[in-house]
Amino acid sequence: PRGHRGDTGCVGARVRLPLGVLLPCVAVCLAASGAAAIGAVCVHATDSYVIRQADDGLRACASSTLSHGLVAVPGSGAVPGQASAVPCDIELLSVSGQVLIPASDGADGPAIPASGSWLAAHLAGPVTVPGSGNSGRWRVAIKIVHYQAQRMLFVFGPDDLRYLISGQAGHGSAGMLV
Repeated sequence: PRGHRGDTGCVGARVRLPLGVLLPCVAVCLAASGAAAIGAVCVHATDSYVIRQADDGLRACASSTLSHGLVAVPGSGAVPGQASAVPCDIELLSVSGQVLIPASDGADGPAIPASGSWLAAHLAGPVTVPGSGNSGRWRVAIKIVHYQAQRMLFVFGPDDLRYLISGQAGHGSAGMLV
C-alpha cells in the first residue's frame, strides 16, 4: 500500500543514517577541513618568510652596491676589478624609464614597466613584477642613483659606453637602479 512507512519509493522520504556511521563521517570532515585550514596558514607563513628573506637580500645588495659606487658596462654588469662586486643582477634606468643597462645575464629578466611614474611610485620598498618571456615572477628593489656616461678608450661601436653609478647626489644625471 502507498504511504506505508517503510516505502522507499515515496518522494520526500527521509533516509536515516545510523549514529555509528554519521559520527565518524562528521569527525573525518572536521579533521579534513582543519588540516586544510592549517595547511593554508602554513603556506602563507612560508611565503611571507621567503619574501622577507628575498627583500633582505635585495636591500643588502643595494646598500653594498651603492655604498662604494659602481662602474658598469651595458650587457656585462659590473666591470671586473671594482671594489664592489654586485651579488645580484642590476638594471640602470633613466628617470623616464629608458633602459641604459639591461640585466647582466642576458636571460629573461623582470618586465619593469617603462613608466617613470610607476618607477617613482615603487621606490618605497621591494615589489614583485612579472618576468619577460618564461621567467616567472621577480622581486625587485628600485633606488635613485646618479650616473655619468663615459666613453671607453680604444673601444669603438655601440658598446663604447660605461656608466659610473653612485647612490650619492652629485655629478651626473639622476636615474634608477633596479
